[in-house]
Amino acid sequence: TGKKKKNKKKEKKQKENEIEEDYSKWKHEITIESQGNEVLLNSEIERQKEQIVEFIKRKRIVLLEEIAIQFSLKLEDIIQTIKKLESLGRISGVFNGSGKYIFIENNEFDQIANLIKKRGRITIEELTLECNRIMQFNLK
Repeated sequence: TGKKKKNKKKEKKQKENEIEEDYSKWKHEITIESQGNEVLLNSEIERQKEQIVEFIKRKRIVLLEEIAIQFSLKLEDIIQTIKKLESLGRISGVFNGSGKYIFIENNEFDQIANLIKKRGRITIEELTLECNRIMQFNLK
């Protein structure tokens, strides 16, 4: 029985070696096709990001849930996407406390900054009125 076990182990090892040799012969013939799909997915993601940017710019003030529904994404994913787009400089704006994103163009930020520099201290009410004036002006 000791010889039988030894022979079985030897046969098993020989079989493993044969499988390894076969794999070595064929591995250069194996290609991973799913990587091509990944590139396609990345281009689809980029296209969707561009559509999100255009949607936000067109609406100016938009509910985050509306964006999530429009693009079939989770709310958390929309928030992360918007933050990423902001960090890349593709959009700028603010999240408000009621679940909205307000798109603000760079020149509007500049106008608001100039107003604060010019006046010094400014109340929240004045700032709100001026922001609304500036953004309404640019909507026309």
